[in-house]
Amino acid sequence: MAHVKDAGDKSKNSYVVALAANVAFLSGDKGAAERLADRLSKEQKPSGVVGGATQSIVGSMGESLDVETTSLAALAWMREPRYVAQVEKSMKYLSEVCQGGRYGSTQSTVLALRAIVAYDKSRARPKGAGSVQLLVDGRAVGSPVVFDKSTEGALKLPDMAEQMTPGRHKVELRMADGSEMPYAMSVKWNAL
Repeated sequence: MAHVKDAGDKSKNSYVVALAANVAFLSGDKGAAERLADRLSKEQKPSGVVGGATQSIVGSMGESLDVETTSLAALAWMREPRYVAQVEKSMKYLSEVCQGGRYGSTQSTVLALRAIVAYDKSRARPKGAGSVQLLVDGRAVGSPVVFDKSTEGALKLPDMAEQMTPGRHKVELRMADGSEMPYAMSVKWNAL
């Protein structure tokens, strides 16, 4: 373990730094892990990709190397809540670079999918109790949907069909208490 963390400290290759950050987090060396994770943060571009990688274990290059390095960095960052902004940017990059369900090489696809699954798993359940209110044009629709730490699966929102009259509408979700969660909304309608 010490050798890997030392290699991460000395390396200018972000891929090695990301591997070492994961090892440090997993071994409980929070100081080394955060030092390495901070270095990775400095290499993250506005697009979310983590730059500075020169070589991977399997010899990846180009976009495959970028995907592998970004995935490893995201896996490390997910272990410490203060890196949430870096994780979000990484996930955005990974979602945008995917082509037909693939991320280039087999290795980059596997690492990207590991990062995505870990990301989804970390956000799959509320961290605290709260409620979500559906609003259409600023007015509440139905009662707030209540959830707690043990809630699993999708939250079923009230039907808003009556509020969907012809014209533009603003649909909002407002959460009270609880914690940040992923969400998606699907709306189906028929027009004459």
